[in-house]
Amino acid sequence: MRRPALARDHTRDGCGRHPCSPTPPWGWCRASAAPLPRAVLLIAAYGGLTVVNIRGASLGSQVSGIATVAKIVPLIAFVLLGLSHVRAENLALGSFPLARDAWENRDCS
Repeated sequence: MRRPALARDHTRDGCGRHPCSPTPPWGWCRASAAPLPRAVLLIAAYGGLTVVNIRGASLGSQVSGIATVAKIVPLIAFVLLGLSHVRAENLALGSFPLARDAWENRDCS
């Protein structure tokens, strides 16, 4: 049974993203949604974690430390590179908008 069409289908790209959100240029979501690439990706990820688990806690600790650094370094780089684009006039607070006006006049088509 088909579901009824909604006035605004927020999952029309098949990846659960809002239509206003930018699509990544590398097509990650579409590639990982296809059955075969998704299966290969999941098998590789779980296989790698299984090997690390079998090898012992010492290797698991090292992999965890590497993963932590791999996540934190890009975040720090993003913040540092973004600081050069901060303008003082954009930080000035005017009046706060009302909560009921948050979604008014929003055209995503």
